[in-house]
Amino acid sequence: MHKIDRITPEPPELAEARKTYSCWDDFPYQKKKQVRDTLLIMQNLLCAYCERQLHEDSYTEEDKWDGHIEHFRRKNIKFHPELTFVWNNLFYSCLTSNTCGKHKDRYVKTKEQYDLLIDPGEDNPEDYFVFDKEGRLAIREGLSEAAREKASFTLNAFNLNETRLVQKRKECLRAYEWLKEYSSGDRQRYLCELRQQPFVTAIFHYFGERVV
Repeated sequence: MHKIDRITPEPPELAEARKTYSCWDDFPYQKKKQVRDTLLIMQNLLCAYCERQLHEDSYTEEDKWDGHIEHFRRKNIKFHPELTFVWNNLFYSCLTSNTCGKHKDRYVKTKEQYDLLIDPGEDNPEDYFVFDKEGRLAIREGLSEAAREKASFTLNAFNLNETRLVQKRKECLRAYEWLKEYSSGDRQRYLCELRQQPFVTAIFHYFGERVV
């Protein structure tokens, strides 16, 4: 999980939806697809939370969705229906049922608990977390009590240390062992080219860097 710069303007279909539709189900498929495609470009084809790679063939084919448009704060009537069509509330998340957006929607029980979540569009997750050499996400040392509570709640809400997810990160990190042979400057230049690679934050942290 790393900071997602929402410099991409919202798709016009979303602004239109706020004037036209009362609920997400009324939003036509083709217009949702434009929102999806914009999110995928903004996120470098990575899940906003676990940084799994979202397949390019699903990005280009109209009848495939390699994930779902994720409402960071749920659009359910009990939570935040007013944010249904708000650009800053949308990410694209993988479809894994026991991590990321789907897990978060089961874990968060009240509106107030959303304030305990790290929002990668607003916050910088790297201020709260660091990956270890085995691909596990740890809470940074030296945080205030409030920041530590927020980090802990976020880690559990998205289940970012789920066993299979950690194993996939570990396998990815092993694939970059050869970078240790590079000089620090050459390694930094190479890492800067990895923004679209799965588990990019874990890779950067493996070499003691932050995502740039």
